Amino acid sequence: MARTAPARRGGQRRGVGEKTPFWVKLVARGDAGHGSTPPSQTAVTRLIRALNKIRRYRTPIHLVRPVETYFAALAPLEKEPLRTRLAHLAVSLDDPIFLAEFARNPRQNALIRNTITPTVLEGSPKTNVIPAEASAHLDCRLLPGEKPSDFLDQLRDVVGDDSISIETLLSFPASSSDADSGLVAAIRRMAAQELGGAPVVPSVTPGFTDSHYLREHGVASYGFVPFVLSEDEEKTVHGTNERVSIENLRSGVRRLVSVLRALPAEHPR
Repeated sequence: MARTAPARRGGQRRGVGEKTPFWVKLVARGDAGHGSTPPSQTAVTRLIRALNKIRRYRTPIHLVRPVETYFAALAPLEKEPLRTRLAHLAVSLDDPIFLAEFARNPRQNALIRNTITPTVLEGSPKTNVIPAEASAHLDCRLLPGEKPSDFLDQLRDVVGDDSISIETLLSFPASSSDADSGLVAAIRRMAAQELGGAPVVPSVTPGFTDSHYLREHGVASYGFVPFVLSEDEEKTVHGTNERVSIENLRSGVRRLVSVLRALPAEHPR
């Protein structure tokens, strides 16, 4: 199964692993009432205070091996001093100035730390009613090797309010596939023929797909999108007017067929 996008630096990304989703729901409770006579604290104000603490929290930097390998593979495509910085990313990230610049890119930032994104907010259905309950969904994405239970403890420490309950909505273990399989070799051959010899490098996908279901059954699965996307096109993913060009669609189909034709023949039974 496949999904990959050529990296903007000129390499071909193939996702051999993914960050794991850890979706949680924060619930604050308080007395219901009329908006014209507000008490000093409500479920909504408690929730706002908790979300503000989370907004200000910065998760620790954690460079996992596949991400380090990915940027080291891209390093030769860059000019100095960035080439050396990426080739030795673990050391480079200790420099606060480089870290600030590196993390300014949202995708790069998501590859070196766990992330927390508030998404769904729920409260009163009416403007003049103080709700007895207010809640927020957090889309947390954890790096490979992270334990959801440990991260949940971190969240509770950050919120620091026992009256706020935190419920798990979605969680499953991180998974990965062999970085040097026959399918990967076929992608390399396609890149050599159709993408000017662009290097094919392993990467960790910040999002997640259905790959984990397949991996659980022994089916190798990779992140492979056969398009050449501009930075502006990548920004439309899951957003307004998400799209690929007709030329990208045409070329992508051709590249997928090339990969299928380059797959090693199955051994006779």
